[in-house]
Amino acid sequence: MEEIEKIQDKAYSEGLQLTKLDWKLAQKQLNLFGENDLVLDIGCNTGDLTKIIANKNKVIGMELSEGAVKKAKERGLKALQGSIYKIPFKDNSFDKVHLSEVIEHLLNTDQALNEILRVLTP
Repeated sequence: MEEIEKIQDKAYSEGLQLTKLDWKLAQKQLNLFGENDLVLDIGCNTGDLTKIIANKNKVIGMELSEGAVKKAKERGLKALQGSIYKIPFKDNSFDKVHLSEVIEHLLNTDQALNEILRVLTP
């Protein structure tokens, strides 16, 4: 794990507290999802939004922070530790990819977006 990833792991392992406005926006965004899709939730943290997506879809959460992944799993969610720069899934694996509060933290946006495109079905 690179130094920046270690810092992020420590910062996010306890989970993030979303404001009421964050929740309103997130729920409106999640209403745009269909049903019965396979969704990768990148930067899932402890799984608050992942859980909402899972109400109508099959979802796998992916998070850099091992501590946050552990908490998501304790909540009964399917989650794994991984980096957006090297998503640990085959090409064309997911119908949709969700990420919230992630892009502004990236050091190499092009690489991350290319990885997202790689795992999305055409």
